[in-house]
Order: sequence, then C-alpha cells, then structure tokens
Amino acid sequence: MKKWILLSPAAVIVVASAMAYLQLIPGGLFHSPWDKAAHMALYGWLAAAMAVALAPRWRAFALWAPLALGVADELSQSLSAHRSADVMDFAADTAGVILGYAFFRSTSR
Repeated sequence: MKKWILLSPAAVIVVASAMAYLQLIPGGLFHSPWDKAAHMALYGWLAAAMAVALAPRWRAFALWAPLALGVADELSQSLSAHRSADVMDFAADTAGVILGYAFFRSTSR
C-alpha cells in the first residue's frame, strides 16, 4: 500500500491534466452512453486516488474537490462554442465520486 500512497499525488496531477486537455477536444472522445461511463470512471478514480493521497483528517476533500471540478468542467463547457454543459454529465461525475470514495473506504480497512 505504501507504494500506492507515493504514486497517488502524481496520479491525481496526471488525471487532472488529462481532463483539462480533453476539455479542448470538440465533441469529446466518447459518445452517449459511453461518455457517462467515462465520467463515472474518471471522477471515481480521481476521488479514490485523492483519498489515498490525503491524510485522514483531509479526506473529505477527496469528495468535495472532484465535485467542484465537475461543476467547473460543466460551466466551462457552457462557455465553449464546441461543447455544451450537461446536468447528466455532472450526475455521472457525482456518482463516480461517491463510488470511488466508497471503494477506497471499503479497501482501506
């Protein structure tokens, strides 16, 4: 488990950077319904990796930070000429965060 703890901060940076890059691609990489699965997987993984990387007293941040990122992602898409904001994308983000954090909690005991 200790090796994973060392890789988690780097993994969070890589995933957040990839999310920012993918935001620039017109239309995105995935099309419905697979885009929702991609949202769930990415945000779930981000929440789990953050939970691993953070000290126990800061782990609530692993729930709120990805959700704030999801809101920022959808708001920024509403400003783009090639993308559009979608409430269902944010719902998939939220489900992914909850599942990712729950997975972390179930495996960290």
